[in-house]
Parts: sequence; C-alpha cells; structure tokens
Amino acid sequence: MINTLFQVSGLSYSPINIDVNKSISEFSTSSKFTANFDSPFGRHSTDFNIGNEVKIFADKDTDPAVTNIFTGILENRSFEGEGNSQNLVLSGRDYTARLMDVTIEPVVYTNSEISTIVTNIINNEVKDITTNNVDVTTTTLERIAFNHTSVYEAFKQLAELSGFMFYIDNDKDLHFEIRNSISSGFTFNNTNILNSNFETNREDFSNIIWVYGDRQLTTAPREIFTQTASLGSVITLNYKPSNTNVSVLGSIYKGGIFNLVAGTSVSGLDYLVNYEDRQIIFVSGTTVGYSKILPNTGSAVIVYERSVPIVKFGQDDASITAFGPKEKVIIDKSIKDPLTARKLLLSELENSLPLDRVNLQLNGWFALTPGNTCIVNIPNFNLNKTVGILDVGYEFNPSNVRSENVISVGLDNKMGDLTDQISDLNRRLKKIEALDADDSDLITRLHFSIGSVIAVGSRWNVLTNAVVGSVAHLYATNFTPPVFPFNLASGTGQGNLAGSFTGSAVAFTALSVIISGGYSY
Repeated sequence: MINTLFQVSGLSYSPINIDVNKSISEFSTSSKFTANFDSPFGRHSTDFNIGNEVKIFADKDTDPAVTNIFTGILENRSFEGEGNSQNLVLSGRDYTARLMDVTIEPVVYTNSEISTIVTNIINNEVKDITTNNVDVTTTTLERIAFNHTSVYEAFKQLAELSGFMFYIDNDKDLHFEIRNSISSGFTFNNTNILNSNFETNREDFSNIIWVYGDRQLTTAPREIFTQTASLGSVITLNYKPSNTNVSVLGSIYKGGIFNLVAGTSVSGLDYLVNYEDRQIIFVSGTTVGYSKILPNTGSAVIVYERSVPIVKFGQDDASITAFGPKEKVIIDKSIKDPLTARKLLLSELENSLPLDRVNLQLNGWFALTPGNTCIVNIPNFNLNKTVGILDVGYEFNPSNVRSENVISVGLDNKMGDLTDQISDLNRRLKKIEALDADDSDLITRLHFSIGSVIAVGSRWNVLTNAVVGSVAHLYATNFTPPVFPFNLASGTGQGNLAGSFTGSAVAFTALSVIISGGYSY
C-alpha cells in the first residue's frame, strides 16, 4: 500500500485525494499539485492561507515522512458547497514559481561562463533558493543582456545555449545540469507496466536551421567617385548606406533623405540618400535654383556605415536524407554576437530526429525526477533502450493507493504542444517590448520600508520627517554602533550620540524614512 503525508506550514492534514504532476519542458522541470478536502460546516475555512508552504510525502509500506515528492507554494484555494456538502480544493506550484514571479533588472554580462550568470541572478533577484547544484558549463558568452526578463525565461535561454536543463528540488535548491545525465536506476518492463502507449511522429523537429540575431552597423569601405559622362547626378554604392558622410573637394556636403520631402523643401541640401537603392543623389534643377552635381573631373569621397546581420545556418544531412527536409527559422533580436547565435544553432540541431513518446501506467512505487533517465523494455514495441523521463504524475486516492497504481510517466523527447508554442510566442513578444529598456538606462526607484533597509545602487537620497526624539538612527553600513550608550545628547534634535562614540547621527520618527535612488551601469 502507498502511504502519503500532506503538510501545510508544518501541520499535517488528510485530503480525500492528491494529484501531483512533475513535467519537463524543453529546458526546465516544474511541479504542481491539487488536493481535495471534505469541509463540512466550514471545517477548513481558516486552516490555509495563500503563500503557505506545502509538502507532500509518499512511500510504499513504510513511513512516508522520509520521502518528499513535492515542496511548493499554496497559490489557490477554492470552496464549493451545496446544502450540507462542502468541499475545498487547494492547488499550487513548486518553488519554480519564484523564478516566474520576478524579473531581472536591466543588466549585461560580458565574457561570462553561464553557470556564474545563473548563480549571480539567483543571488541578486530570488529569495529562498540556493545554488548548490548549479554545474559549470562549457559555454562562455561574450555578451548577453536581460531587460526585465523573468528569471524563469532567462534560465530557459541560458539552458538552451548551454544544452542544460534546470529545476528546483524539494530542498529548494536550484539544479542546472546536463539533460538526461543522471539515471533513475529503474527499468520498466512487463513486471511493472500496467499499460503503455508508444508513438513516433514528425512534429516539432527540424533539420535545417536559420538563426537571425540583431543587426550591427559597421564601417563600409570608403568609396571615391570621379565625374564622367556616364556618372551624372546619381551615384550607386556597394551597400545600403547609414550615417553617410559625403565630401567634395575637401568640403563636407549636407545631406537629406530621398522622397522624404518634396520640391522646394530640399533647398539648402547638397545630396539625398536613397537607402533601398544604395544611391547618393546630388541636388540640382530649376526648382531649387542651384546644382551640386560634381563638376567635370571632380571627385567625391563617400564614407558610410552598412548594416550587417548576425546570421547562422546549419543542417543535419543524415536527418534530411532519412526523414526529408524540415526547416526552422529563429529570429531573436536579443542575440548581439555571432557566438551566441552559433550556440543556439547547435542546440537546435540536437533536435533533428522525429519524436518518440512513450506513456506508461506503472504498478508499484518509484521515486522519479523528470530530466533523469530510465530503461524501457517493451519487445512488442521494439523498444529496449535508455530514455529520458519527461513527466511524472501521481494520483493518490483511496482506490489507487491500495492497488499501488498511482504513477503515470511520459518518456523520451519532449512532445511539442500548444502550451509551449504560446509560451515561446510570449517570451519573444517580451523581448521585442524590452528593446527600449536599455542596460545603460538610469533607473529611478522609490522604496518604502519598515525596519532595516538594504540600499542597492549607485546614488541615493534619504528623506526624513522633522527630527523628534530618538526612535531611530541613520548611520553608514560600515559603522558598528556601541552597545552602551546609544542615546542622544541633551537638547531636542541635536543628533549627537553621547558616550564613547564621538561621531554623529540623525534621529527621526519611526516609519518616516523614504529612500530613493537608481542604478547607473
């Protein structure tokens, strides 16, 4: 028999049934739970609060308290009632929710190995989570920027670039490790499988990959043109020009944009830029009343910048031969350098085989973690190999725990679904919207607090109410106040500390501190 223990904030309760689901997306693992209670006459009306910590334990034929299968946060409680029948449904997520609920303030990492970025983000942005199992990667990024990206989405991007995955375990410790690198030690076969389903399909894989990052302006080769009978008033450049500089006989010409203004409005301009056609058009004609066309044998020196895209392309020829071509185009403006684009390309090419999905209903008890591996041996399906664990479902109810049929498991590569596509679209939309939040911006913050305050930033202003009494003192962070005495000298509002300390401090009424400031990177 499977025994369970359900705890909220350290207190034990007895739900009618409990469902726990652990699932892995392409680069991360998360868990959620649902628990149903019989609550006649409001039995549990005051027992639970949003934000309570929830722990779920389970094991076979023994005290379940030593086997923790879920640690998370209570996020929803729902009461339902009709007549004398009342029910309560609790639900929530594991501590991965912490990563989803906070964003990274604008920051840039340069020449940083990915595990150091992950650790730094946790230390700066997330409370309650440790980093004892963040493994060192082989990937160092020349540059990556985050502009109010959620920590969860940032970790997904870093995991994608390094070929890693991440999850938060039941001890609230972050794991950042190679996918399918740890074995569960279990083999599933006809001795423990109740029913099974095996499907191979062509969805959500690709073997021809294009990665488009941002565009960068670089200086184009200088071009010199000499007036001839065929040159006329129009010069065609080798590239589409940006930030154009035209000089004729040592004089810098004044430029404008072709077709932006009409007729007489070009007066005072020397040339117009036709970006799409790569042209420099010298102004002339009766409308403007003058000509800036190069004189015979005269020359013009044109210096400009051209926009160079960050593009990487790759394909898996063996996959194309075996399964036919399937193309994927990735456009990600947050990619600022070719090395990051290349690492993303290599990561995507790992998914160049059709997906094999195995779904099993198991008999017995198995402590499984998505992202680990197991062996599946089903001769009738021609299956006998090591595969990754995608998701694990636990359904605890009176019938299932007695028959020990509580676990369902999904194996092998990730199956693409609508939820992941919507998540990916949302992530890319956030990246587009974040383009205006530059990492060099000065961010002004207003912070209200009670008690001690840790001020982070480069510039701060501190305002207080009128000096009255000696309720609190403001002092530098490197100052250790003396134990005795720590009181104001005589005189209302003097602000000087008496006794062994000879410095000064300012006293103010409690709850009156307002601090403000900002980062200047």
